[in-house]
Amino acid sequence: MPNNEQFILSHGSWEERYKVSITPDKKVRWTVKTTLSTVDVDADTILQTGKFDHFTCIYTGYSLELYRNGKLSAFKAQTGLIQTTAKSLTIARKDEGTSDYSFKGTVDEVRIYDADLAQSIIRLLPTTFKLKAGIEDTIITVFKVYPNPFSNEFHISLPTGENISQIEVFDLVGKKVFLTTDSNTNIQISIPNGFYLLKATADSGNSYKAKIIKKEI
Repeated sequence: MPNNEQFILSHGSWEERYKVSITPDKKVRWTVKTTLSTVDVDADTILQTGKFDHFTCIYTGYSLELYRNGKLSAFKAQTGLIQTTAKSLTIARKDEGTSDYSFKGTVDEVRIYDADLAQSIIRLLPTTFKLKAGIEDTIITVFKVYPNPFSNEFHISLPTGENISQIEVFDLVGKKVFLTTDSNTNIQISIPNGFYLLKATADSGNSYKAKIIKKEI
C-alpha cells in the first residue's frame, strides 16, 4: 500500500465537503466537513486484496456512520450542515487536478442518496434491490437472478405479485444483446462470456436491475 491515502470518491475532499478513501493501513475512511468541524471514521477491519466489499457512508446531521457489507463498522458524533464545493465529484482521485491520491483498484458501483437510509435498507444494499421513486419512503424489494454466474440459462424471481413483461440484457458499453417479452422466468440466452446488466420490467411498470455473469462451466 502507498504511504498516503487513496481516494475512492471525493467531492471537494476533506478540505471542502466529503470523501471516501483508503488509509495507508488498508482501512476505508469516511470524512465529512460541516460548518462546525471535519470528522473521520475508519472501518473496523482492513481491506483484502482481490475481494469486493460494499460500503455505505451516511451523515445524518448528528452522526457520521460507516457500514461494511450492510453492518455498522464505525460511527462518530458530528453536527452542522455539510459544506459546499465548486469542484466536481470524482471517482478514484482526489479532484480533477490532483493525481497524487489516485485509487489503483476497482470501484464497482456508486450510488448517492439525498436521504438518511434506514438500517433495514442498508442491510439489503449489498445484495439486490429495487428503489421505487416518487414516494416519500424508499422501498427495497428482493429481486433475484440465479444461478449467477450462469452458463446458458438463468432464473428470475420477482417480488410477490409482480409478473415479467420484458427482459433486456446489455453489455458493459450499453449495447442491448438480448430482448424478450416472454413472461417465462426461465431465461435461455446465448451470449459471449463476460459481465452484463439485466433489466427486468414488470407489468406494473416497475423495473429491476442486476449484474449477471455469463461463464461456461
